[in-house]
This record gives sequence, C-alpha cells and structure tokens, in this order.
Amino acid sequence: MNDVQPLDRQTAETYAAWFRALADGTRVQIVSLLARAGRPLTVREMVAAVPVGQSTVSEHLRQLVENLGGREVPPRAPKREPGASSLYQHVPFRQDISYLAIGERANTNGSKAFREALLAEFRALG
Repeated sequence: MNDVQPLDRQTAETYAAWFRALADGTRVQIVSLLARAGRPLTVREMVAAVPVGQSTVSEHLRQLVENLGGREVPPRAPKREPGASSLYQHVPFRQDISYLAIGERANTNGSKAFREALLAEFRALG
C-alpha cells in the first residue's frame, strides 16, 4: 500500500470543481442528454426532455459552462461497419463461417448411424 499516492492538489481541485458542477440531478440529466444526442441541442429541446422550465435549464447550462467549459473537445474517429440497423441495434454484415450440416440423410430422432456418418464427414473436412 506504500506505493499508492494521492492525486496532486491541483488535479484534485479540478476534479472537485467538476463534481460540484455535476452535484445536481438536473445538470446530470442535461449532460447525459447532450452526450446521448450526439449533436448540439437547443434549449427548447432540453426543456422538453427534462422536467424543469426554460430559465432553470438556462441557469444549469450557465453553471455547467462556468465549471466545465473551455476544455478542448477530443477528436472522435468512429469506425464505420457495414450492417443493417433496426430500432434497437446495429447488426453487422458478417458471414458466419462455422460448420453447418444439412442433408437428406439427417435423422431427426438421432440414430447412431447418422451420428457416425456426420462425424466421418466432419473428420474428412479437417
């Protein structure tokens, strides 16, 4: 435990200011709304999403900018992957190359002869 060192005082003060800026539930809602939107939002859009009035949202934004603003936004490099999107998720276009056996000799009751024939074909492949 002797190897563990605390943050330097300046970094700790910076983090404390960030935590104070996020010490209100409405401000956390606004920050999460902005992060999830993936685009700039108007105050009107934020007011429609959180259960407070326009002046309250504006005051929370002022406090957030005062405490968290002025920082450079890190660049993003999204990786595009071909696929199809539904309402809930993105499904990539990737072909499954696992072994699949379909044939007329298939016995759905699971006979020993079928199992042995399948194993013989599988061993012949590899």
